[in-house]
Amino acid sequence: SEGSSLMLFDSYSVEGNSCTYLTYKGIAEENACFSISENKITCLETGIYSFEYKAGSLTITTQSRSDASIIGNNSMDPTLITVDYVGSADKNVYKTLNDYVPTAIQNQNTMVILDIELQYHVEHNVRAGLKIVREPDDSNQSILKLKNKYADSEHNLVGYQSEEERNALRASDFYSFFAVFSKTPGASQEQIYKAMHYPSNLEDNNNQPLFHKFPSDGEFKNSLDCNMVLKENDDSLTITPEDQDTIYHCYIGIEYDYEYCRYFLNEKRLGNTYLLDRDFGFYFTSTQVLENES
Repeated sequence: SEGSSLMLFDSYSVEGNSCTYLTYKGIAEENACFSISENKITCLETGIYSFEYKAGSLTITTQSRSDASIIGNNSMDPTLITVDYVGSADKNVYKTLNDYVPTAIQNQNTMVILDIELQYHVEHNVRAGLKIVREPDDSNQSILKLKNKYADSEHNLVGYQSEEERNALRASDFYSFFAVFSKTPGASQEQIYKAMHYPSNLEDNNNQPLFHKFPSDGEFKNSLDCNMVLKENDDSLTITPEDQDTIYHCYIGIEYDYEYCRYFLNEKRLGNTYLLDRDFGFYFTSTQVLENES
């Protein structure tokens, strides 16, 4: 994703917590999507890329795919999470790698925020709502039916080699969602991102999860209620006939889930590329408010 950084090292040189980093003076890449500073490579444009290093020369090639949406392109790097935990995470704060995962994902700036404009035409008061809806269950493209699914170390070890040779995984099994509702946008993209860019294990003042995700246990669910947080004190989920001309904004944050993405931290999957097939969409609801309801 844009703003993320990485360094390449010789895996055969690893000894304890030290290794030999590769050196390179430039990048052979026509569209200049990366910059180099003291061997640290910084991504300047979100995308999918392959890396080739030969005799001091680094080549980065942009890869194309049929699902080229920004959600699919904001890739999480499990290997970087593991390396950062070993090398730089405060072990007094993060006792285990799993403790570090929420912060590590947040640090990779993988969250995507959608700004959706809504206008309601109603004759009676209604309450705005949001559901995340995904495709029906397909056992051939889901890890949900696997026993001990997120601790599984026997399946989906190939990753993505080609469209013909790949492990097909459902995106909804690995994302969580956070929504904010407002009738007063008046904020820049940077302000909205800063206000919503939380680790996906965050809880509200009532110790309830701020992010919503499809359950990993029990019966498969096709839809998920995603409660919307009010942006301002005078915002409300209740829409009245007097609000006909109001343009509402729903900001939906899509982030890798701190619990479910541990699936890719298994040592047998580290270093592999997995493309998550987007199988979900957003369904806005309007529920009529009865006279005796607030």
